[in-house]
Amino acid sequence: MLKILDKIVYIVSLIAAFGLIGAYLSPIINPNTFVFFSLLGLAYPYLLIGNFILLLYWIFRWKRRAWQIVVVIAIGYPTFRTYYGTAKTETGDVSYDLSLLSYNIRYFDVYGWSNQKNTREKLFNYLNKFDGDVICLQEFLMNGNPDRRKTVIEQLHTYPYYYIEKDMAIFSRLPILHKGHLTFAPGYSSSCIYGDFKLGKDTVRLYSVHLESYKLGKKERQFMKEISSGLKGNDIPEGVKNLTTRLMIANKNRAHQAEEIQRHIDGSPYP
Repeated sequence: MLKILDKIVYIVSLIAAFGLIGAYLSPIINPNTFVFFSLLGLAYPYLLIGNFILLLYWIFRWKRRAWQIVVVIAIGYPTFRTYYGTAKTETGDVSYDLSLLSYNIRYFDVYGWSNQKNTREKLFNYLNKFDGDVICLQEFLMNGNPDRRKTVIEQLHTYPYYYIEKDMAIFSRLPILHKGHLTFAPGYSSSCIYGDFKLGKDTVRLYSVHLESYKLGKKERQFMKEISSGLKGNDIPEGVKNLTTRLMIANKNRAHQAEEIQRHIDGSPYP
């Protein structure tokens, strides 16, 4: 019986190991070349946990196959450091620094998504108390309402300089020398703005980016909530298909947008 179980777990281990290796490759392989790797990249934490569980099984069984999993996990250490932010902070040889905050504010919760009271007030307080120089805000859309825009600017009174374009905003305690935005192809739900700042003797360019949304609808969100509580067999394939289709489309679009942003950065006169 144990031999049969070992064979089954071994097959699962191979699938999990190759899946984890695929996740390591996801930042390298363009989704427009092979989109499947981008899905593995999104599943990285789950694949990592799965491999650890399988490692414990093989250790318990006292099998050499445990070392195979150890090797697969070990070669992914750079990915682990990037994903979980374990790298040490490095300080360059400069006479200045720039402290910034990037925050997706979800339209200041005007639609009540958080189901909490005073969300807007809490956001304003948090942003004004931020002990830094610049804040980059995504999903800032004011729906063309000048009064609402004026109110937000007044609320963020500790930031005298600002640049607002579409659903993006940069608020700063430092003067913004130049500013602008990138125009993506029609149909993309993405935005990118930038501002130039004088720091010491140098000028630096700061980009604020909001790439393509996954556009998960009510059906996909409901599927994600119910998948752990048990779905009917016929519902699972359709739900997985709808979800993965949206993820793949968004990942391909994000890759195109990232390439456009990189070209713009390469052409920037400032670092």
